[in-house]
Amino acid sequence: MARRRRSTKRRNPVPLSDWTIRHCLAASIIAAAALLAGCGGSKDEAASGPPARAVPIRSAVAEAQTVVVEEQSLGRLEAQRIPDIAAETAGQIRAIQVDAGATVTAGTVLATIDDEAQRLSVESAEATVARLQVLLDNQNRTVERLERLSTDRSVAESMVDDAVAQSRALRAQVAEASARARETRRALAKTQVMSPIDAIVQARHVSVGDFVAPGQPLFALVAADALRAYLPFPETLVNTIVPGQAVELSLPTAEAATISATVTDLRPMVGSGTSAFEAIVDFRNPGGWRAGASVRGRVAVETRANSILVPETSVVQRPAGDVVYVIEGETVRQQAVITGVRRKGTVEIREGLAAGTPIAADGAGFLTDGARVRVQ
Repeated sequence: MARRRRSTKRRNPVPLSDWTIRHCLAASIIAAAALLAGCGGSKDEAASGPPARAVPIRSAVAEAQTVVVEEQSLGRLEAQRIPDIAAETAGQIRAIQVDAGATVTAGTVLATIDDEAQRLSVESAEATVARLQVLLDNQNRTVERLERLSTDRSVAESMVDDAVAQSRALRAQVAEASARARETRRALAKTQVMSPIDAIVQARHVSVGDFVAPGQPLFALVAADALRAYLPFPETLVNTIVPGQAVELSLPTAEAATISATVTDLRPMVGSGTSAFEAIVDFRNPGGWRAGASVRGRVAVETRANSILVPETSVVQRPAGDVVYVIEGETVRQQAVITGVRRKGTVEIREGLAAGTPIAADGAGFLTDGARVRVQ
């Protein structure tokens, strides 16, 4: 089958009318003019540019004040323990009035010891005093008779001397017996075991029916209104903190409520492996503080007069370190500073700023060197 040969003859394009050509040419010129105008406008606008926006801030003034340098420590509270309450007389425990954990006041009966033996001793001692007192009275009358007879030499002087000696001896025996009677009455009183102070019973060592001897521990007490704080400090402060130094104590859960006390004693920290030490602070319980809780202590170690203080928000961290922004008209200048102590929302400036200098406070963190500001 014969193939059909494709015609290679080119077709002539459709001729455009003069109106079409003129219309397309005019549109092209208009578009080019608009493009040139747009480029020219952007260039002028970029050249002039809008002014930088001012950052709203609050200002402050650097103030010269006295700064107290403090060392802080987080320690523990313990109750001030008193020596164990021990038996002062022998006998069998007849009753226990309190148990561990009880709060007692001075004079509260803790336990009762059977007092039969002590009562018998008191009766015996008082009887002995009465017997000797009768003998003494009789001897004194004998002395009086012999002295009357001796005036007319009816009796020998030796008899008078003997009678006087016997009277003195009886007087001494009465005194001895009276002391013994007081001792037995004291032993009878000690069958009531009492708390010497307001305290909390920490432990009970005996039970009803136990036989106790003098000196045997019965109860362990801790003072209810007296606490002791143990504050650890590094060895570098061993020559800085001394007994008698002022200290402020507060609870970590309520640091606004502080009490003032003084360092009572210092002692090395056993087993710490270093030369660290503990400052011991004895103080009265202000109410609500409990043994076993944590306590924060602040010890004043130095006082610096005319130190420069600024608000804490004024100091900003930058690559150059700590800086503040000094207000100069409508702009700010970045100023590097060296800071000191920080306390209660303020920062001490050791170097880099003079008293009376206006600085940015709130909003300082959004500033850069030379930024425009608007003080509110």
